[in-house]
Amino acid sequence: MSLQVVQVVINDASNKTITGVYDFDRACGGVLIPPSGPTMPVSASAGEVFFNTTNLALYRRNDNNVSWDVLTQISSSLTATTHETLRQFIHLANDGPYDGFSGCVMDVGPTPFPTSSIWFVDTTRTKKIIETHIVYNANMTPSTTQYKIYDIDGVTVLSTLTDTISYNGIFEVSRTRTLS
Repeated sequence: MSLQVVQVVINDASNKTITGVYDFDRACGGVLIPPSGPTMPVSASAGEVFFNTTNLALYRRNDNNVSWDVLTQISSSLTATTHETLRQFIHLANDGPYDGFSGCVMDVGPTPFPTSSIWFVDTTRTKKIIETHIVYNANMTPSTTQYKIYDIDGVTVLSTLTDTISYNGIFEVSRTRTLS
């Protein structure tokens, strides 16, 4: 991660300019991340932006450099606890459920090359959390991997993610991901 000085023009009726130092996050595909924190900066420049993590609002220092104007506010009931239990691929794929999913059980089969695994809410195995299906090619390497995430009822599929994998011999060379 490196620091970059950038200038962004807001496309609105006032055509205001935002300036400041941002973190450029290459891992997230080149996202510019504004400075943030729980309290507003004491010293700022006109046009500088700041994301207040206490009230989840993005502010811009006004052109007179005397106060902060709210640009947008996020209304969310998301807490650290509810975030842990979100049924999203970021929380569930690959290693399965963790924080917020205590007591869950996984079934895998058949061996030695399992074609499916299912994480259940508990030992009754009546409500699914995430299900994985693997199709192998002639080299016995996965050619497709499909993940299905289930709603809290354990039956309704919320979303499906499919990876199609290409190889050069036994070495993976590309992967195409489809979300539906």
